[in-house]
Parts: sequence; C-alpha cells; structure tokens
Amino acid sequence: MRSQRPNELAKGIERFFREYLPTLRGTSRHTIRNYRDAIVLFLRFSNLKRCARGGPPFRLYGL
Repeated sequence: MRSQRPNELAKGIERFFREYLPTLRGTSRHTIRNYRDAIVLFLRFSNLKRCARGGPPFRLYGL
C-alpha cells in the first residue's frame, strides 16, 4: 500500500497549528484544541455535502 503524503492544504493547516498559533499568537493549548476540533467538524461536513452532490469524497485520513 502506498504511503499517503499530505497535500498543500494539510501542510498549511498543520503549520497553522504548530507554528502560527502557539508561537506567533501565543494561543493556549485549549484554544488550539478547540480550533482543531472545529476544523475537523467542518472538513467532515464538507465531505458529506460533496458526496451528497455526487462528488468524490475527500481523502480525510486520521479524522
């Protein structure tokens, strides 16, 4: 099986959570967790809508 590599969106989101929020903004870990959970819910919702319209599902590994 082929190893999955993150696309540009995934890389940007990861960088946002690992670098921007804690380092540049000084955001607490609780806020970061809440942001993460909100992003996950949004991506799952978007995937359901996309599939309901006949589109192919997103590849959302590990959510």
